[in-house]
Amino acid sequence: MSDAPSMYLCVDCGGSKTAAAIATKDGTVVGRGLGGPSNYTDVGLAKFVQSFSDAVANAYKAALGSGDAPELPLNSGVLQAAWIGVSGVDSPAAVAALTGALAPLLALPPSAPRLLVANDTHLLASPLRLHSDVSTAVVAIAGTGSIAVSFKLQEDGSLQELGRVGGWGWLLGDEGSGFYVGREAVREILTRADRAALTGEPAAPSTLRDKVFEIFEIENPYDVFSVIYAADPTPGIGATPAAKPILDKERKHRMAGLAPVVFECAFVDKDELALTVLRSSAGALARQISAMLKTENDVSPAANAVLASSSILCLGGSLVSQEGYQNLLEEELAKFGHVFRYMQYVDDVTGLGAAGIASAA
Repeated sequence: MSDAPSMYLCVDCGGSKTAAAIATKDGTVVGRGLGGPSNYTDVGLAKFVQSFSDAVANAYKAALGSGDAPELPLNSGVLQAAWIGVSGVDSPAAVAALTGALAPLLALPPSAPRLLVANDTHLLASPLRLHSDVSTAVVAIAGTGSIAVSFKLQEDGSLQELGRVGGWGWLLGDEGSGFYVGREAVREILTRADRAALTGEPAAPSTLRDKVFEIFEIENPYDVFSVIYAADPTPGIGATPAAKPILDKERKHRMAGLAPVVFECAFVDKDELALTVLRSSAGALARQISAMLKTENDVSPAANAVLASSSILCLGGSLVSQEGYQNLLEEELAKFGHVFRYMQYVDDVTGLGAAGIASAA
């Protein structure tokens, strides 16, 4: 492999798989590869290195276009730089341990800017490297759960984490997430039922309410309690044979599983109840993001607060992939006085990451 062109590597090491992408100097992705699970906390160093090596070798095989997948360590000069995002890695000690293990495998010096090892959330900030007029980014992830993290691009090419908000899980937070959307849908249905009982006027028709009733197999709004508060199924056994299918899900997922229905009712059926739910959820996510921001007129902003107008908002997770939800989020952020210079949904983490470090080089 000594005659192979110099390339740039990005690897996303997650709990279910390891994904690698290789780009050339112009940012063109020329190879991708997969490996096994590589959450560092879950699998340990030996299994991590094996999954990592498989993904990188498979990516190089695809980049070269023929032959068997090469074995690591790579020859010196093949890689110009690498950016590795690892789930389960947060402490400096873990970063140092992995950097020391990966540097010889990739034939790179164990330091920035040639080798960057960080938590996998850092990879979602990859678009920051593609814009020369911004140096700060906010990453907002909204899938089943949610979290927001802010970053500053350092001179050596690494990302400094400035702050984070959320990531507390479904019992304490997850604002604007799939769980939050499902919970708000049920709450809004109940709120309107309460209002109808007080006023004596029936609640307005709603396709969302009808579909929730169908999924929960209920006929009355207050019957939702028998579904929402029913115990989680016993592991390996599930719910009792006579129970409703929805009860085979954990309580968290009974709520989160409603999110796709809410989106369909809001953006396809134009259901008013569903749109109200999504606007409320986008507002909650906007508040989470706004906690890390400042405005031009702030008298005493937080020390690590960033200015939206000179930053990029990088979105990750299934909910914020929806253009309609992105638009609602922008509108809610504007109510707080925040308009980002750029906003991008990151659907190809490793490809953008490889292109980003190539651009930075």
